[in-house]
Amino acid sequence: MQWVADYIQNFGGDPQSITIFGESAGSLSVALHLLSPLTENLFQRAIMQSHSSLDPWGPLLPKYAIQYGQNYTSALGCNDLDCLLSLDLESLFDGFHVGKWMAVPDFEFSSEPYLIADPQILLENGQFNKDIEIIIGKLPTSGHTIAHRDNIWPLPVKFRYFST
Repeated sequence: MQWVADYIQNFGGDPQSITIFGESAGSLSVALHLLSPLTENLFQRAIMQSHSSLDPWGPLLPKYAIQYGQNYTSALGCNDLDCLLSLDLESLFDGFHVGKWMAVPDFEFSSEPYLIADPQILLENGQFNKDIEIIIGKLPTSGHTIAHRDNIWPLPVKFRYFST
């Protein structure tokens, strides 16, 4: 997001008018950008189609992320960063079948965490990027959780429902 904000003018864009969009897993990514302090002030609008940061298949608990990371390095025959850095790209991709690759609240093990707490806690405490215009939608066949305003998106925003 920082790169987009820094270079969008080179492509005819306006750094003060950036909209991010995601559908399905991309919608989860957009939802996480709304929660991350690292992307604050880097975009002004967001469109989410079908999923939210609170979906059951969303962010991992930190303990699972650490375990999956250990499983990954073991599958590659490594036990330290130097070993991982010595591998070629194809070898690194060979280990991707181990575990689940998903965002994780990384405040316990990162000096610059992307997610400073569990998404539900961030939402409940109002710790998210509030100056963003948001469109949230869902398809009849997916994203059953995103538009449930009382449980899934407990934000102080006004909802307008449109029927097709």
